[in-house]
Amino acid sequence: MSIFSTIFNAFRGTPPEQTRRERILSEPLISAGHEAFERRVMQETGWPLDKTRRVITEYRHFMLSCLSGDRIPTQDVDKVWHLHILASIDYSNWCKIMGKFIHHKPDAPKEVVDKVDVVF
Repeated sequence: MSIFSTIFNAFRGTPPEQTRRERILSEPLISAGHEAFERRVMQETGWPLDKTRRVITEYRHFMLSCLSGDRIPTQDVDKVWHLHILASIDYSNWCKIMGKFIHHKPDAPKEVVDKVDVVF
């Protein structure tokens, strides 16, 4: 990327691709912070903290993969996605960081979803 492109992107608010990836993998999913979202996921799913953190990381990688086309999430990732979408303002703001609004399309056939092991 040229220096002109870097300056132009910074000026218009579009981060370079590496910075965008880093932000997607590290920015809090909701404005209340990482821990608040982890608590919400644990409360809704009954998962322990280690599984919650692992699935949230998988969710972030899943969302990164969605930037290059539609993907089918695992059932666990889909649960985290639903909880994130319910915080609609935070989800919308997080999609701005991604540079693309990722729409949830729950119309995949159940037999396809059941066979999904790895999404990224």
